[in-house]
Amino acid sequence: MSDLINKIRASKYEKYKGNNGTGWVRFNPYKTEEKHPSLTGFLTLNNEVMQLSMWLKTSAKTGEEYFGVTVKYPDKPVVSQPKQKDDDDETFGNF
Repeated sequence: MSDLINKIRASKYEKYKGNNGTGWVRFNPYKTEEKHPSLTGFLTLNNEVMQLSMWLKTSAKTGEEYFGVTVKYPDKPVVSQPKQKDDDDETFGNF
């Protein structure tokens, strides 16, 4: 059954497939709430199509704008991992 689902998913998103490491984003025409992504698009990695979602955010600490990004397989939910503080957080700043 999972092979059939994978074939359906692959054919549905085949039109978005590009060269490895390339993709595109556009302003989300369906954004009606703040929680909806500002930009959406697709990316090809290892010959698989991935869905991109990007939110324009503003750092409470510095006021700088940046994009928060999620990458996932289309039609699959993103599984959130608990955020762990590590030393790398200081390198990139706390947003």
